[in-house]
Amino acid sequence: MKVFTAETKKQQAQKLPAEENSVVSRHRLIEQEAYMLGQSRAEGVGDALDDWLLAEKRVDKRLA
Repeated sequence: MKVFTAETKKQQAQKLPAEENSVVSRHRLIEQEAYMLGQSRAEGVGDALDDWLLAEKRVDKRLA
């Protein structure tokens, strides 16, 4: 069984074509933003899907 670490994922992303690599980068930015949103909201208010959707909007706005 292969264990995937952050370094393994980074190495895999570096092997991807530029277009796919940018998709991976966008996904990571959204993950980080959604995590921060989840950490900052009150417990029991909202959910992970709401955090993800808002994170997508924020990241896409920054990347535009």
